[in-house]
Amino acid sequence: MNPNDVLVLIEEIAALLEPGAQEVWRIVMKQAVLEGVFSVIWGLLLIGVGAGLFWSMDRRYRAALKARDDCYDKDTGGKKEAWWAYDQEVEEVYPWWKSSLVALVCLSPVGMILLLGGLRWLLNPQFQAIRYLLP
Repeated sequence: MNPNDVLVLIEEIAALLEPGAQEVWRIVMKQAVLEGVFSVIWGLLLIGVGAGLFWSMDRRYRAALKARDDCYDKDTGGKKEAWWAYDQEVEEVYPWWKSSLVALVCLSPVGMILLLGGLRWLLNPQFQAIRYLLP
């Protein structure tokens, strides 16, 4: 759709709604911008939650692995006392780490779709407003 077509559509809409056209257009434009802002916020929130969850669980998993590896005696190659507690911690943290990875993989695309959709609304709110007015 070229800019001239958009202007023709705007003129037709203004002719249909002549008494309150200015007010209707202002309201619809505000709604289009608001939709864009909310989509961007939700997109960033989903991406942030997925990344934050994975980051925190990855730190915890790496700390458990490091603690387990530190319990080995490097001189003799054997295990120090209480090594089983570190193995148990790694086994407890690993499923949570995998779950956080799944959350990151699932939430990031949804967040990206919302983010890009919101940017589309913010970069061209006039088009979105016209879509509101023309069923």
